[in-house]
Amino acid sequence: MRNAEGGWLCGLSQGLPFVFYPKAESWDSSDVIAYARSHPRSTGIVANDDALKHFIDKFHNERLPNYKGSYVNTLKTQSGEDAVSFHFTCNKCAEREASVYCLEKNAIDFVSIRARTEEEFRAALPTMDGFAESYDFQNDKIPSDL
Repeated sequence: MRNAEGGWLCGLSQGLPFVFYPKAESWDSSDVIAYARSHPRSTGIVANDDALKHFIDKFHNERLPNYKGSYVNTLKTQSGEDAVSFHFTCNKCAEREASVYCLEKNAIDFVSIRARTEEEFRAALPTMDGFAESYDFQNDKIPSDL
């Protein structure tokens, strides 16, 4: 991802390398936000499904036993690689989240979009697809630690 999609701003916040939010909002007050992260593949994450399981287990351990994720589709990035999309739900919280995982040589990079309501979530999904499609694979980069 080189920059924010139309109508969104890019910045830094809460230790995240990239955060995105609608231009008329702020990171702290927006009802819909997005963020990008990277997770090393050396921690047992070697495929997109491994990343999905890792993050679901993490939320289960954080007292969200009903947190669930499901495969949605596979998109093509601007460099022609696959970006795999998952949606997440939790019965305990109203927020909805979608993440797109990009399997790099040394890391799994992902961008996630989170919304407080179903309506905002659905409205933000085209932006999520745009983030995924604009991703440019960097196969030799060094992964960041989480």
